[in-house]
Amino acid sequence: MIEAIIKGFGLGLILAVSVGPVIFTIIKQSINNGHKGGFSFVTGVWISDIVWVVLSNLFSSLVIDLLAFKTEIGYVGAAFVFSMGIYYVFFKKMIHNMVEFILSMT
Repeated sequence: MIEAIIKGFGLGLILAVSVGPVIFTIIKQSINNGHKGGFSFVTGVWISDIVWVVLSNLFSSLVIDLLAFKTEIGYVGAAFVFSMGIYYVFFKKMIHNMVEFILSMT
């Protein structure tokens, strides 16, 4: 248990320092709207992260319960993929010439 907490804390620190698109958006918001805009954006990102973590934890128990129906879920997924293939091969209308299509719309 302690080992998992230490690993999670270490991973959290590494991810907190990593540079991604959010940091650039925070900088942009701070430049355009001042420090209040930057703080409000950070608060929104923080709240959305918390929501995703809570939802992930809640639905992970659902996934564990659904493992008992692995074969049935596989059959349903295969039927869905097969039906999508049949639809796109035989029934989907394909546009061969995009220019003619755009001109016919005007």
